[in-house]
Amino acid sequence: MESLIHTTLYSDIEVPIIAIIEKRITIPLNGVTIELRKGLRRELPMRFAIPLLKKNMIKIDVSRLYSKGLINKIRWKEERMESLQELDEDFYLKVRILIKTLEEQLKENPDDIELLSTIRQIKISVIDIIKARMQKIVKIASTNPEISREYLKNMTKEERMLYVELCDMLSFWHDSLQKFIDMGEIID
Repeated sequence: MESLIHTTLYSDIEVPIIAIIEKRITIPLNGVTIELRKGLRRELPMRFAIPLLKKNMIKIDVSRLYSKGLINKIRWKEERMESLQELDEDFYLKVRILIKTLEEQLKENPDDIELLSTIRQIKISVIDIIKARMQKIVKIASTNPEISREYLKNMTKEERMLYVELCDMLSFWHDSLQKFIDMGEIID
């Protein structure tokens, strides 16, 4: 997994997993005890899932992540609707996990043309979603650089960071220019 996954931005996001170990075990992780047995399906915070993934004790439950069809539906709505559509705050992380898992499956079956096509289609759709949402966020921030909780609720964690930064930057620029116009020195 990429280093961004190890940040606090993603540490508490829960991901669907399936235990793949042969015997039932109890694992202490950061003061929490997790019981695993083969076939157990549950959600785990990323900070717990990563060490277990590395030890091949669990795998990501791809069936409980976004499907290609659902991602296409999100893209279709985002491109056709003027307003920013509500999106799960962990959307991008879960899509990245999906892609990574599918890419690992492709390594095991490099001749699977259908899987390769699915990965490409998902990536293209997600890039289209990113572009459409970024344009909307820039428009929202430039129209009114005051942070709005109403808009924040429809954004992912990454988008909230962008929106807040844009609002801060635009507010600073507007206030600075207004002060310059109102009180700036006049050149004689």
